[in-house]
Amino acid sequence: MVAEKTDAHSGWIQSVAFSPDGTKIVSGSDDKTIKAWDSDTLELKSEKTNAHDRYINSVAYNHDGTKIVSACTGGTIKVWDAATLELKCEKAGAHDRGISSVAYNNDGTRIVSSCLGGTIKVWDAASLNEIGSTHAGSIVVGVDFSPDGSKIVSGLVSGPGSGRGRDIKVWDADSFDLIESRPGDGTAFGRDGEGVERDGATVRMMKEGGGAFYAPSPVSCVAIHGSRIAAGAQSGELYHLEVM
Repeated sequence: MVAEKTDAHSGWIQSVAFSPDGTKIVSGSDDKTIKAWDSDTLELKSEKTNAHDRYINSVAYNHDGTKIVSACTGGTIKVWDAATLELKCEKAGAHDRGISSVAYNNDGTRIVSSCLGGTIKVWDAASLNEIGSTHAGSIVVGVDFSPDGSKIVSGLVSGPGSGRGRDIKVWDADSFDLIESRPGDGTAFGRDGEGVERDGATVRMMKEGGGAFYAPSPVSCVAIHGSRIAAGAQSGELYHLEVM
């Protein structure tokens, strides 16, 4: 383990993300706070209390690490200066259900968002004006752009309780034409294609022979940057791990 912060947040950490250069980690929590950390030491660099009026479900850096986008269960998207956490723009009512995920494209000009009502939307990153949208057909729990920005990948769940089906759908980022649909769980992937998955309190690399980390508390979110993994726990603990 590179570093551990036992009291990073007072509520569940719902989302973590590395800056593009890997030197910082941003976290968003049920405590409605966004915090930015030094990735090596987990020293707090900046924070924004009451960043949203509802639980924060997703945070992400843009392509050059100068902006952070966040989204909450109240349907609002906000864009922040990454260094100061000064609010740059916001879109209230971006979705009519809780937003599950937000992400920037490869050049930082667009933001994609998904909601629990099944809608995926693309926004101009500077103005948060809507560019396009589609309905995925079931609950969307995660969304991201492909590394070249040409596609959008989404993770969906459908059906009640433990019998829920899980699917991955891939869309054309401009036309929203459905390119691929297949069974599978959404996971976190680094730019080199390596993946990491979580199961309860376990974080595991997907590659053959990849190591596993067993956290003291169930893990609620993960992010990957090269050989490093950030993991946020339901207890509010934050972990920075190095894959050996």
